[in-house]
Amino acid sequence: GVQTCALPIYWQFTAANADQLRVVPERGGLVTGWLCSGVERLYFDAERFADPSKSVRGGIPVLFPVCGNLPNNQLVLPQGRFPMAQHGFARDLPWQLEPLDGADGIRLCLSDSEVTRAAYPFHFRLMLEYSLEPSALAIRALLEHRDGPAAMPFALGLHPYLQVQSLQA
Repeated sequence: GVQTCALPIYWQFTAANADQLRVVPERGGLVTGWLCSGVERLYFDAERFADPSKSVRGGIPVLFPVCGNLPNNQLVLPQGRFPMAQHGFARDLPWQLEPLDGADGIRLCLSDSEVTRAAYPFHFRLMLEYSLEPSALAIRALLEHRDGPAAMPFALGLHPYLQVQSLQA
């Protein structure tokens, strides 16, 4: 089931096989840990995470609606020019946490708001489904475009920090 834990505050989901997924919906829908077969698979810098003025290093940050940098930090569209920070805004906003029906996992959702529309003038709902499968973490992304048939340019990326013991063979 899902439970809350402290320092840092996160939600923890434990599957029937004891694999675990830890997420912080309030901080960009960040996955902070994935325990698989008794081994932590993700690197996570908890000290850096504890300082909200610093960018996160570790876990699985979500990059949306852009990946990387835009020239002059602006998204240029037919509707105008919009300020857009590196990797977009998804990793900085609170997400909603939902159970994932029929699977060992969770769903994180981010919907448009006044804040997002100031940088990205579209109505959307982005859902990331994380399922704990035997020896795997399955991730499914769904994006609903709620403005009808008009084009909605976007990029979506996940930036996993995998735990590595040694870089030497």
